[in-house]
Amino acid sequence: MTIEENRKLIEEMPFLLPRNRWTGEVSPDYDYSYTELDMAEVPGSWKQHLLPLAREIKAELDKNGFADEYRIY
Repeated sequence: MTIEENRKLIEEMPFLLPRNRWTGEVSPDYDYSYTELDMAEVPGSWKQHLLPLAREIKAELDKNGFADEYRIY
């Protein structure tokens, strides 16, 4: 995906923003060239299947008021 597409994905689903697993901080040089979906240890072709799942997770988080707190670790 392009940087702009990744930026839009992260706006839609903030939990896709890559963070340091221990500190929770975003790298100061992060440039939107990848998201948490790209960091998963799965083949690239699986991203098309993970994206709808991420949107389902977001919908559930929104319903339960946890969208801003959820992080992938």
